[in-house]
Amino acid sequence: MADAVNRGDESDRLLVTWALAEPPTSIPPDAEIVAVVAVPDDVEVLRRSDPAAAAAWRRRLRDALREHLASGHRIGGFDRRGYLIVR
Repeated sequence: MADAVNRGDESDRLLVTWALAEPPTSIPPDAEIVAVVAVPDDVEVLRRSDPAAAAAWRRRLRDALREHLASGHRIGGFDRRGYLIVR
């Protein structure tokens, strides 16, 4: 990416469809979660203190989400553990 904040970083962004007219859902129960894709506690601090580690996190996050979404899984929620992947 070439903007001032992200210069030199690869993207971990997603293009999603979000059904805003639907009622909100709750966090899925653990029995429905097939994976948790972790995220760092504070990626901005990590980007400043250890850019290489932040870049590795970004790649792992992007690759894991891509793999799960391509397999037909979906993101069912997000909590302090990370993205909650469900079938």
